[in-house]
Amino acid sequence: MLLNRMEKPTVQHAIKLIEFVVSSIEMNNKRVFSKIDTESLDVKVSYDIGFNKEETHNYVVEFALEMENTDKQLVMKVLCSALFESNQEIDETFMTSAFVNENSPAIAFPFLRSFVNTLTSSCGLSPIILPAFNFSSSN
Repeated sequence: MLLNRMEKPTVQHAIKLIEFVVSSIEMNNKRVFSKIDTESLDVKVSYDIGFNKEETHNYVVEFALEMENTDKQLVMKVLCSALFESNQEIDETFMTSAFVNENSPAIAFPFLRSFVNTLTSSCGLSPIILPAFNFSSSN
Protein backbone atom coordinates (compact mmCIF):
# COMPACT_ATOMS: atom_id res chain seq x y z
CA MET A 1 0.00 0.00 0.00
CA LEU A 2 1.42 3.38 -0.99
CA LEU A 3 0.77 6.31 1.34
CA ASN A 4 0.06 9.55 -0.38
CA ARG A 5 1.02 11.93 2.40
CA MET A 6 4.19 13.77 3.22
CA GLU A 7 5.60 13.48 6.69
CA LYS A 8 7.33 16.41 8.26
CA PRO A 9 11.07 15.70 8.39
CA THR A 10 12.88 15.77 11.69
CA VAL A 11 15.06 18.87 11.90
CA GLN A 12 18.46 18.21 13.42
CA HIS A 13 20.40 20.75 15.41
CA ALA A 14 23.71 21.72 13.91
CA ILE A 15 26.40 22.32 16.51
CA LYS A 16 29.84 23.84 16.32
CA LEU A 17 32.71 24.15 18.74
CA ILE A 18 33.23 27.84 19.48
CA GLU A 19 36.06 27.78 22.02
CA PHE A 20 38.24 25.39 24.02
CA VAL A 21 39.77 26.66 27.27
CA VAL A 22 42.06 24.99 29.81
CA SER A 23 41.17 26.38 33.24
CA SER A 24 43.45 24.41 35.56
CA ILE A 25 46.62 22.35 35.31
CA GLU A 26 48.28 20.51 38.16
CA MET A 27 51.41 18.58 37.25
CA ASN A 28 54.04 16.98 39.41
CA ASN A 29 57.13 15.43 37.80
CA LYS A 30 59.31 13.89 40.52
CA ARG A 31 61.94 12.54 38.15
CA VAL A 32 63.68 15.55 36.74
CA PHE A 33 66.28 14.47 34.13
CA SER A 34 65.24 10.84 34.45
CA LYS A 35 62.98 8.90 32.15
CA ILE A 36 59.44 8.57 33.44
CA ASP A 37 57.52 5.44 32.57
CA THR A 38 54.66 6.84 30.56
CA GLU A 39 53.62 3.38 29.38
CA SER A 40 52.09 2.59 32.77
CA LEU A 41 49.82 5.62 32.96
CA ASP A 42 46.46 5.28 34.64
CA VAL A 43 44.22 7.73 32.78
CA LYS A 44 40.77 8.81 33.97
CA VAL A 45 38.61 11.18 31.97
CA SER A 46 35.24 12.40 33.13
CA TYR A 47 32.99 15.00 31.61
CA ASP A 48 29.83 16.90 32.30
CA ILE A 49 27.59 18.88 30.00
CA GLY A 50 26.22 22.15 31.29
CA PHE A 51 23.30 24.23 30.06
CA ASN A 52 22.37 27.75 31.07
CA LYS A 53 18.74 28.83 30.57
CA GLU A 54 19.90 32.35 29.69
CA GLU A 55 22.15 31.04 26.91
CA THR A 56 19.54 29.53 24.63
CA HIS A 57 21.96 28.53 21.86
CA ASN A 58 25.13 27.65 23.84
CA TYR A 59 26.24 24.87 26.14
CA VAL A 60 29.50 23.68 27.69
CA VAL A 61 31.30 20.35 27.91
CA GLU A 62 33.63 20.27 30.93
CA PHE A 63 36.41 17.68 31.12
CA ALA A 64 38.36 16.53 34.16
CA LEU A 65 41.48 14.52 33.33
CA GLU A 66 43.55 12.72 35.96
CA MET A 67 46.55 10.59 35.19
CA GLU A 68 49.47 9.11 37.05
CA ASN A 69 52.00 6.40 36.43
CA THR A 70 52.26 3.37 38.73
CA ASP A 71 55.13 4.73 40.82
CA LYS A 72 53.41 8.14 41.06
CA GLN A 73 56.48 9.91 39.69
CA LEU A 74 54.22 11.73 37.25
CA VAL A 75 50.84 13.06 38.30
CA MET A 76 48.74 15.37 36.15
CA LYS A 77 45.28 16.88 36.49
CA VAL A 78 43.68 19.06 33.85
CA LEU A 79 40.32 20.84 33.87
CA CYS A 80 39.06 22.30 30.62
CA SER A 81 35.87 23.40 28.92
CA ALA A 82 34.55 23.43 25.38
CA LEU A 83 31.88 25.95 24.42
CA PHE A 84 29.41 24.81 21.77
CA GLU A 85 26.79 26.68 19.81
CA SER A 86 23.57 25.27 18.35
CA ASN A 87 21.86 26.74 15.31
CA GLN A 88 18.51 26.25 17.07
CA GLU A 89 17.22 27.09 20.50
CA ILE A 90 18.16 24.39 22.99
CA ASP A 91 15.23 22.46 24.43
CA GLU A 92 14.86 19.50 26.81
CA THR A 93 14.90 16.97 23.97
CA PHE A 94 18.20 18.36 22.73
CA MET A 95 19.72 18.39 26.24
CA THR A 96 19.02 14.71 26.81
CA SER A 97 19.81 13.49 23.32
CA ALA A 98 22.61 11.09 22.52
CA PHE A 99 23.60 13.55 19.82
CA VAL A 100 24.70 16.05 22.47
CA ASN A 101 25.82 13.68 25.20
CA GLU A 102 28.00 11.53 22.93
CA ASN A 103 28.99 13.69 19.99
CA SER A 104 29.89 16.89 21.84
CA PRO A 105 32.57 15.30 24.06
CA ALA A 106 33.83 13.31 21.07
CA ILE A 107 34.25 16.55 19.10
CA ALA A 108 36.02 18.38 21.95
CA PHE A 109 38.23 15.54 23.24
CA PRO A 110 40.90 15.83 20.51
CA PHE A 111 41.63 19.35 21.75
CA LEU A 112 42.34 18.00 25.24
CA ARG A 113 44.40 15.20 23.72
CA SER A 114 46.47 17.66 21.69
CA PHE A 115 46.96 19.92 24.70
CA VAL A 116 48.34 17.08 26.86
CA ASN A 117 50.65 15.98 24.05
CA THR A 118 52.01 19.51 23.57
CA LEU A 119 52.31 20.20 27.30
CA THR A 120 54.22 17.03 28.09
CA SER A 121 56.59 17.39 25.15
CA SER A 122 57.19 21.06 26.03
CA CYS A 123 58.06 20.04 29.60
CA GLY A 124 60.81 17.71 28.38
CA LEU A 125 58.82 14.52 28.90
CA SER A 126 58.09 11.90 26.33
CA PRO A 127 54.96 13.20 24.61
CA ILE A 128 51.88 11.60 26.11
CA ILE A 129 49.17 10.63 23.65
CA LEU A 130 45.92 9.98 25.44
CA PRO A 131 44.06 6.88 24.33
CA ALA A 132 40.86 7.22 22.35
CA PHE A 133 37.66 7.17 24.37
CA ASN A 134 34.22 5.90 23.42
CA PHE A 135 31.88 8.52 24.82
CA SER A 136 28.79 6.48 24.04
CA SER A 137 29.59 4.15 26.93
CA SER A 138 31.11 6.53 29.48
CA ASN A 139 29.90 8.99 32.07
